[in-house]
Amino acid sequence: MQSLIVAALFSIAIYCVILALMPKRMTAKPTEHTKNMMMALESDSQAEAQAAVDAPSILRSQGFEETNLTRLFFLLPGSKKFYPLMQRAGIGHQVERFLVVQVVIFILMSFLLRGLGIKGIVLALAIAYFTAYWRVKRRIRKRNNAFLAAFPDALDMIVRSVRSGYPLNGAIRMVAENMQPPVSTEFKRVADETAYGSSLIESLVRMSQRVDEPDVRFFVVMLTVQQDVGGNLSESLNNLSGIIRKRRHLRMKIKAMTSEGRATAYVLGSMPPALFGIIHLLQPKHLEPLFNTNTGNIMLGCAIGILVLGATIVWRLVTPEV
Repeated sequence: MQSLIVAALFSIAIYCVILALMPKRMTAKPTEHTKNMMMALESDSQAEAQAAVDAPSILRSQGFEETNLTRLFFLLPGSKKFYPLMQRAGIGHQVERFLVVQVVIFILMSFLLRGLGIKGIVLALAIAYFTAYWRVKRRIRKRNNAFLAAFPDALDMIVRSVRSGYPLNGAIRMVAENMQPPVSTEFKRVADETAYGSSLIESLVRMSQRVDEPDVRFFVVMLTVQQDVGGNLSESLNNLSGIIRKRRHLRMKIKAMTSEGRATAYVLGSMPPALFGIIHLLQPKHLEPLFNTNTGNIMLGCAIGILVLGATIVWRLVTPEV
């Protein structure tokens, strides 16, 4: 088992070296430079709003009742850093349900891995943490996609309201009352924060933190610049709505063009674990040298490292950033 750990560490080291040798253009996200520019523009145009990002929100509308389960959740390692992700996923008020599901997963995996003793408990705990992270990231991605799908319509509603004579705060309140979640949820929170005393830019910056997407940051930066230097707000929002729609169409086109590559990645990536499981069920003695000998441990560790490296490269090829 010790040699297996050494082999796994060796594979991870090779993986890190290969990623380090790759050109930065292959590993860096294309939107990173734009994101840095917009963050710098936010800090230059509204320093107070940027300072308010780190401050806790004055609203607790998405809070939850403090119970024994919620106290237990925040006693777990990493829960305080994990809870903001749950808020971004829109499940910040479902702490108890989330904790119960993860405890059930932990108990089930501990039962299935009971033959490994203390190692099985550690592995079950790792699986429970990984499953929780995967669930939250999946919910964040799903919620952000739903937000971006309806965001241009919300901007069009703001444009029509401003052209009709409504103030910007009233237009945002109208979006909160007439759109579907999650757009209505986020704009309602912005409207409520503004009503409770926050400035509009501070509230919008906090929304861009919760919905961490370039299109939302474009919207916040545009309003920040518009409030500083002035200009035709309705025309600017109308142009931004068109740009966001074109970006969405481009993302959908890229997704359609890379569908075959993603299907190939799914099939090729799932074949080695599936074959390993089938052989383990039919002829477990054939796999014993992988666990009982030093050479087998090294081969197993290298195989896992190569499989992870290949899956990472293929996934980056079929999921370009727009």
